[in-house]
Amino acid sequence: MVKWIASVVWTAFSAGAMAAPTGVSRPPEDGVWVGTLGSQAVMACFEHQKGSGNTDASADGSYFYERYGKLIKLAPQAQSPGRWVERNEKLTTGAWDFHITAGDMLEGQWSAPAGASTARLRLKRFKTLGRSDALSCETLAQGSRFGAQKRQVSAKTLPTGQQYRVLSVLDGAISTLELVGEGDGLASLNERLANELRVGAANYFDCPVSSELPTPAKAPKEKPDYSSSMTPLFWNERWVSLAQNSSGDCGGAHPFSDTNRSTWALGTGMPVSLWTWIAASRKPDASPDDDDSDFNYAAPEKLNRLIVAQAVKARLAANPKEVQEESGCLEALTTNVQYDVTLGAKGLVFSHHFPHVAQACDDDIEIAYSRLLPFLSAEGKKQVAFLMVSAPK
Repeated sequence: MVKWIASVVWTAFSAGAMAAPTGVSRPPEDGVWVGTLGSQAVMACFEHQKGSGNTDASADGSYFYERYGKLIKLAPQAQSPGRWVERNEKLTTGAWDFHITAGDMLEGQWSAPAGASTARLRLKRFKTLGRSDALSCETLAQGSRFGAQKRQVSAKTLPTGQQYRVLSVLDGAISTLELVGEGDGLASLNERLANELRVGAANYFDCPVSSELPTPAKAPKEKPDYSSSMTPLFWNERWVSLAQNSSGDCGGAHPFSDTNRSTWALGTGMPVSLWTWIAASRKPDASPDDDDSDFNYAAPEKLNRLIVAQAVKARLAANPKEVQEESGCLEALTTNVQYDVTLGAKGLVFSHHFPHVAQACDDDIEIAYSRLLPFLSAEGKKQVAFLMVSAPK
């Protein structure tokens, strides 16, 4: 079963900091790490599954040498935090002893059985635009050929003057951005964006080709039907909103096409949850164990009526006969309260994110900042005041 990385549900975060889900304390090693074991480049993944009463039900780990891409399983030692043992079937082949520093570094030592030899461990948390603990070493190992891929770079300039570069591999099938500018926050965001190139390549290599028919020996080898790209939606001196698009046909019930949107504070390089700018947007039944998820938020009733009215108006302007068509989008638009929210030049942009069967109905609805004022939280009013001053007239 293909474990799609780029299509996992993206989470939303509070402004300026990544919030841990309420009531859940994840072990600090959970997630994906990249670095070296001795002189060899490796990637490692750790995950704890919670049982009843917030106790550890199980834990799983693995790593691979980037030269080979073969997974090596790791198992935690319950009585020794920070110690994970690697085994080949029933034989112990080595052990990891490490600690996590405040700078998101994993440092320690690998040792062979009976301490026959040792090697230094030094890895850094592998950060992407989503949560790293949603990634899979099983899939990432498929992308071990990533380092051998030729990288193309092209320079771009937005109409508003900001410059960026498009980085791509695999003949352009997989691409991401590098934002041009200075500052630690921008550098941190660019690190995440660069890692998305590797994630996309891993998904590409993990996507099986669709054809099972034999082909002539000299026929070109069929390529995976997978692509991903990144687009800047909004960019000013404080924030940038991005859209990551992925699509393909990798053996599921249908071909897929998905867009994940996020907003980032350039001063800190951290994600921003624009839902926190909207008062009363958190759902009453929101799960405290996943408090950073977009699905815990929805447009309040009065704001949703405003979004729906504008969406219906735009839809009917494009197709006046929509109301008579059985397969039209009006029902989907009028019953929806779930949106992706990004920044726009003149307002917040509410994007429908419908399932595959209704993706033709997806729309981006920009509500002017001035019309949003009655619906904003104190933090939202503060930030929107700045945006209104800098918005084009």
